[in-house]
Amino acid sequence: MVIGYIHPPEVKTDPSLKSEAKARGLFYSFINLKVYEKYDEEVFKEALLDWGFFGDEAVRPIWMK
Repeated sequence: MVIGYIHPPEVKTDPSLKSEAKARGLFYSFINLKVYEKYDEEVFKEALLDWGFFGDEAVRPIWMK
């Protein structure tokens, strides 16, 4: 997973990050820095749920089940 950022008011993404991730078969996402500049557990969990879990089921967080 490759994570880039956007910084309002401009909502431009980095095209090189996107192409490099795609070339390596990786998922990518761009997050709004304003939304994530202060920790809010529910906001972070929402993003993680949206991205999905790709790993050993034994280590999947209970809140993702």
